[in-house]
Amino acid sequence: RGSLVGLLVAWGAASVLAACAVWWLWRALIGPLRAVTDAAVAVGAGNLELVVPGGGNDELGRLAGAFNDMARKLRAYRQ
Repeated sequence: RGSLVGLLVAWGAASVLAACAVWWLWRALIGPLRAVTDAAVAVGAGNLELVVPGGGNDELGRLAGAFNDMARKLRAYRQ
């Protein structure tokens, strides 16, 4: 009986840990990628005023910075 309780507690703790990992991955990866994707769709529709938040030193930050530079250059070409 004690080992069953221990197993259930370990399973619950592992489930909470897995949920935290999924939440962290969502905030760290999927959210910024979705922001860049949504911005790309908006630029494709003609909205060049969009600015993607970010700009860190990681790959997602560099992607956001490159996207913002591209949108800025397109605005300049449009004028």
